[in-house]
Amino acid sequence: MLYGARMPKELVGSVAHYFGKAGVAALRMSGTLRVGDRISVEHSDSSVVLEEIVQSMEVNHAKVESAGAGDDVAIKLGGKVHEGNLVYRIVP
Repeated sequence: MLYGARMPKELVGSVAHYFGKAGVAALRMSGTLRVGDRISVEHSDSSVVLEEIVQSMEVNHAKVESAGAGDDVAIKLGGKVHEGNLVYRIVP
């Protein structure tokens, strides 16, 4: 792949809320996401807010390895995101 080329991605959810002090985003899932997946959080105009690897996930304060459509998931992020941002899983 050429440097700077965009990787294929799949929409997996959106940011429902961001807890700034904890650096945690609550996601409303529309697809499948697993610990270890690389994600891209983007504004509605497709500009990238951040990209990182999912280190851990929680559903109802319990650690999980994966989540699917309809789940509400909390993930720790290394940067600030906003409600309504779209979350994509970067497809290897």
